[in-house]
Amino acid sequence: MAIRPADRQIPQKTTVQVVYQQSITKHVFALLHLGYSRMASHTFQTCEEPAITGELVQAIREATEAQDAPRWVRHFTIHDDPPLNAGGRQGRRRRRVDIEFERVQHGPRPRFQFEAKRLCNPSSVRDYLGQEGLGCFFADDDAYAQGHMEAGMLGYVQTDTETAWAALIQAGLEHSPITYALRTDGQWQHVVMNPALQCTYYTKHERAVPQSPLTIYHVLLRFC
Repeated sequence: MAIRPADRQIPQKTTVQVVYQQSITKHVFALLHLGYSRMASHTFQTCEEPAITGELVQAIREATEAQDAPRWVRHFTIHDDPPLNAGGRQGRRRRRVDIEFERVQHGPRPRFQFEAKRLCNPSSVRDYLGQEGLGCFFADDDAYAQGHMEAGMLGYVQTDTETAWAALIQAGLEHSPITYALRTDGQWQHVVMNPALQCTYYTKHERAVPQSPLTIYHVLLRFC
């Protein structure tokens, strides 16, 4: 899956746009933690990805409806496996992202999309980085997160440790930086988006189609 390098300068986001996006992203990670913390994660060690994702989304929704939920959660809605209108696909042919956070407001609604994959066997890293994993954000005409500055990958850790899988994913990315359009300033780095989600990393990419920069946050969640 080769990615063409960008051949023209990409317009820079304004300071206001960047700050606004950072605020939304902070809330997305807070919601992710609120939901994950409600799950008995060890009971999902043998579950398939859709089952885990469905329960995670349900737990997030329950957290937003709790009496002690922070007031800002009313501005967000969470979608499980929503279809995407992109690339000319219609009806059942539309691709589906695993989780989408939507900020409810007048006018265009910012969205943050996650694709999820299990980390449980020797083929897991290939699946995580492949055309149905991270590659979904780099498809030519129907890529996920079109028009977005940021998106995410969720790794459901069902064997070994988060740090062990992080090292394998990092190695896979660094082995083929051109394939994933990695920026020279966007190599695999640990980042603190929420103190409770300790195994969070980010990479930066330059997408050729649609032509735009994209930051991917990689969140590894233990389910064993």
